[in-house]
Amino acid sequence: MIRKWLRRLFPRSAEPWRPGYAFALGGGWGNAINWQDWERRRVVGWKQRHPKMGDRLDAEMQSGRVAVFRFTNVEPCLDPRDMFFASVEDMGYADDFPLPPVEKRSLFLT
Repeated sequence: MIRKWLRRLFPRSAEPWRPGYAFALGGGWGNAINWQDWERRRVVGWKQRHPKMGDRLDAEMQSGRVAVFRFTNVEPCLDPRDMFFASVEDMGYADDFPLPPVEKRSLFLT
């Protein structure tokens, strides 16, 4: 009975937060991450859940390969609340990670 009451009081979100969460570059209105300054590896984004330090950003490059970046600094904005600025660092390409192709497809660009 107490468990039901707690579940109603604190409902679970449809998309659970987990460490190492992967974000993809691009998106639509109010749900996107875009480059702000490529040379300094700065991005700007609008997401309900802001990335945390250590989370991954997957970006499809002009060459067709998927580049992997790691968030190193995230600065949330107060207005609008879903906006943030962040710094990322290069981790390499998705092809360089030692995973079978099926697992790569599900791990990257999710």
